[in-house]
Amino acid sequence: MAASVTANILHAQPNAISQAIAAWPPLALLITVELVTRVPVHRRALGVIRVVAASAIAAIAAWISYHHMVGVVARYGETGTVPYLLPLSVDGLIIVASLSLRGTRGPPPGSRETTTADTSRGTNHAHHPSTGTSGADR
Repeated sequence: MAASVTANILHAQPNAISQAIAAWPPLALLITVELVTRVPVHRRALGVIRVVAASAIAAIAAWISYHHMVGVVARYGETGTVPYLLPLSVDGLIIVASLSLRGTRGPPPGSRETTTADTSRGTNHAHHPSTGTSGADR
């Protein structure tokens, strides 16, 4: 994240407003990925709209960030394919890291995945083999 923001700021004009604007695309990319992966979906149609809108925002942010970083990498002496490939590794890492961290936390509270996980842990009314009773009898 820091590398992407720094490269975007280096590409900007030397004034605070330009630098603040340049810092936004990688932040927008991270925020959209985080929102899509963390916020549970309760209505399918709204979930689809959210994913489409977030994907559009993330694509725009990634495209802008990519071009800022290509300019910076080329300005500081890299040649050939390096200026074009290096930005993919930096901004791509933001997406991979965000999705990977989401996977370590488990499902968001109240999500469908949580309900399914609770059921599989035995909080349902299934027959309990060791006592011969059901969950409702306990």
